[in-house]
Amino acid sequence: MRHTRSLENDGFRALVCVDAGRVELRSRRGTEMGSAFPEIVAGAGQLPQMTALDGELIVWGAESRLVFERLQYRLARRGTWLKGVEGAPPSRGRPGT
Repeated sequence: MRHTRSLENDGFRALVCVDAGRVELRSRRGTEMGSAFPEIVAGAGQLPQMTALDGELIVWGAESRLVFERLQYRLARRGTWLKGVEGAPPSRGRPGT
């Protein structure tokens, strides 16, 4: 039996599925998150059909620190961009276990 270890990050677990030209981004509980993270959906659209990824969405802030509050804000706004966050770097997906 092979064991792997993954880093614990301060983010949201996310599942990406690409099938029949559709991309779905969902939380581990099945909540739709694509509208809050359109750049992740767009990037996943370039993956081959029948692809599934299980990972964690994280946001890097200043000094290479994770900023969990930005993720919470994005979900709360569900993709609605405010002027205060337009200059913020997009979230990045990180493959998980």
